[in-house]
Amino acid sequence: MKTLLISLLLTSMFCLAQDKAKNQNDIRLKLNYIITKNMDSELLFKTPKNLAYFFSVSLLFDNNGKIDTVYFSKELSRETKDVMKLDVKLIKRFKMLNWIYKEYSSKLVVLPIYYYRSVDESVSYNYGFLNNIENLFPEVDAKNMKKNWLILDPIINPFNKIVN
Repeated sequence: MKTLLISLLLTSMFCLAQDKAKNQNDIRLKLNYIITKNMDSELLFKTPKNLAYFFSVSLLFDNNGKIDTVYFSKELSRETKDVMKLDVKLIKRFKMLNWIYKEYSSKLVVLPIYYYRSVDESVSYNYGFLNNIENLFPEVDAKNMKKNWLILDPIINPFNKIVN
């Protein structure tokens, strides 16, 4: 019984280590980290009740698997642009990393991202949430429209200001 328990424990630890190693190369985690470091957290915590941010970051990769072009959702609300700082500076941060992802070579990779206050019980449509869904995909020029598109699983980020 003790051997079985130890074996299960070691197997679980190995699986967790494999998942961790796999996730370390997950582009979703890297992009989310950069966005989180770039955003205006003070504005984020001032977000009105039931307002959620839903947008996408799309990356066009060249033949070598390096980021060539960065797109954001087709239309973004002023609040989303201001809080998430979806701007040229963020695009430069993505491109400065010199990532190589062979699996994304010559593809347009779309990453939907959702931020919501963890204590809210609903999302208000009055803030343009439906418009965010409608405009989630980027406006891409004709030559890049023909590339293969890959839509990644969304990143869901609950947030809440912790008061001491």
